[in-house]
Amino acid sequence: MTRRRSRQPGRRRSRPQRAAPGAPPGTLAPPPGASPSHIVVRRFGPDVFEEKALAQIDELASLRDPSSCLWVDVTGLADAGTIAAIGTAFQLHDLSLEGALDPAQRGKVNHYEHYIFAVLKTLTMTEHVESHQLSLFFGDRFVVTLQDKSDPALEPVRERLRHARGKIRTRGADYLAYTLIDAVIDHYFPVVERFDDQLESVEDLVLEEQGADSIDLARGARQDLQVIRHAVWPARDVVTALLHEDAGYVTDETRVHLRDCYDHIVQLQEMIESSREIAASLLESYISRVSLRTNEVMKVLTVIATIFIPLTFITGLYGMNFNRQRSPLNMPELDWYWGYPFSLLIMLGTVAGSLLYFRRKGWFRAGHRTRHDGHDEERQRQGPESR
Repeated sequence: MTRRRSRQPGRRRSRPQRAAPGAPPGTLAPPPGASPSHIVVRRFGPDVFEEKALAQIDELASLRDPSSCLWVDVTGLADAGTIAAIGTAFQLHDLSLEGALDPAQRGKVNHYEHYIFAVLKTLTMTEHVESHQLSLFFGDRFVVTLQDKSDPALEPVRERLRHARGKIRTRGADYLAYTLIDAVIDHYFPVVERFDDQLESVEDLVLEEQGADSIDLARGARQDLQVIRHAVWPARDVVTALLHEDAGYVTDETRVHLRDCYDHIVQLQEMIESSREIAASLLESYISRVSLRTNEVMKVLTVIATIFIPLTFITGLYGMNFNRQRSPLNMPELDWYWGYPFSLLIMLGTVAGSLLYFRRKGWFRAGHRTRHDGHDEERQRQGPESR
């Protein structure tokens, strides 16, 4: 796994641009750095399918047909005028269009007279987890999707329409909307599973190593988990709102399929909660490892200091240089033939005695167990799910 710092420029929290304070409600303000708008229209029915890229928004009126459904797939949010024209063609409220251009929108469902407006977050994972917004409008025989960048989660739906796989061409716009929501939710699973694999690797590194890299990896994992939670939790609210009986433009048959989406989200939430517990313990585990290592260092320093303190006393005692001519009691062993070997023997005996005392107290054995068993103790404390 590639190591990374948690405070890379791309990991800073973005502050989305909003309309200027005091601007009229419904003011369309494209997000900064938005891609140029590209529109692909797909008209489909039981016996018809047509797909074309629109060069002019005026062509949209000629494609509307009461016997078929229309999917207006917009990628790129830079052209506010084009998006406003699409809103006019389908009678979309300015407030919902303003929300579609705000990348900081939380997942939600709003009901309007002629359509339903839903917001979902899609997830992708390369070096770290990224979230993008998908805005979905659907009503009587039409679906409009707005996203700044083409998301791979929607490509299987496009292929199903092109090749008439399943019942997607024979159902209405609400079924297409469900299919898009289901594709986004299904795409959460590989992202969450890949994150779990990386989280396990980060956990091993945090427990086995110390230093800035380990703590940055733990913090980066917690940031990735926040991005995942902010996408999955609101998606549950979206599906729940569409399951209500009073949700217009959603048939009972489509609600049966939406219940399956709801079950998938509950499963995702359980997976995320398990990962959250592991991620929350990473910092604590890192601090525990640092504390254990610090204790080992302090123990070694204490042993060294304890050994050298009596040696320092002995050498200091013999370095006082009292005058032997003044008194026979002043350092009598200085004139002894074996005085110097005797002092060295005292020092050696002091060291041996200290080491024997430390061994009997179990200091060396305790240190050995701490170094080898610390990792296992952390594993046992976190439980089998952390592995």
